[in-house]
Amino acid sequence: MKTLLLVLLITAILILVSIISSYGTEAVNEIESLRTDNYISALAQSNASLRLEIASLTAEIEEGQEIANTLTMKPLGSFEVTHYAYNSGFTKSGTKPTANRTVATDPAIIPTGSLIYVEGYGLRYAEDTGSAIVGNVIDEYLPDEQKCIELGRIKGVRVWILQ
Repeated sequence: MKTLLLVLLITAILILVSIISSYGTEAVNEIESLRTDNYISALAQSNASLRLEIASLTAEIEEGQEIANTLTMKPLGSFEVTHYAYNSGFTKSGTKPTANRTVATDPAIIPTGSLIYVEGYGLRYAEDTGSAIVGNVIDEYLPDEQKCIELGRIKGVRVWILQ
């Protein structure tokens, strides 16, 4: 009798293990399916966001091209480019200084508010002035003082003003 009970118990355990194993496999498959669905959904959302960003950038490029068609570039000559990090919060023109945008100039050479093209740097706005910025000197704003020191002074940089 004990042997029969032991056989029945082992059989019941094997059946339970089989059932649990079956459900475990189904659960794993379901989790993987959900992960895949979530991943596909996330990719679709990312794709939609990228399409909107591309459309926005395309519109900006087209607007920029329209503006560029109306501008002329007047060469201003060779300049020395320096870099500054300190700012009291606002530029001479009242804007917050922005890296890759704000430069300080001598307003007698480049009027404050002017859009200029600086060779090797790109388009910049003359938004600031400084007592040390005299003549053909452009002082580019960077938020990192150490980077300003590393870049130092660069001479012989050609500059154009866009009108």
